[in-house]
Amino acid sequence: MIVAACSAKTFAPAGEHLPAMQQKVPGITLENAREGYKLYSEKCASCHQLYHPDKYTIAQWNNILPKMFPKARVISKEQQDLISDYLHALSK
Repeated sequence: MIVAACSAKTFAPAGEHLPAMQQKVPGITLENAREGYKLYSEKCASCHQLYHPDKYTIAQWNNILPKMFPKARVISKEQQDLISDYLHALSK
């Protein structure tokens, strides 16, 4: 568990990532990206290891997330958008 927690910190969004993130998700803020990361870490790590956002493309995340949101009990559209935006912004 400690290893997962440490490795998860390696893909927390940082200020220097913001320009590149905004190219993929125009209008994303660092605050929203961090909130998306936090939700992703809390909701998804309860069942499996967290995948680095750049493991998948935006299209691949778009195929994965609709299947995973119900399993992770991410019902709120706002929370889904925060997680999606975070993952899309740092995707490959």
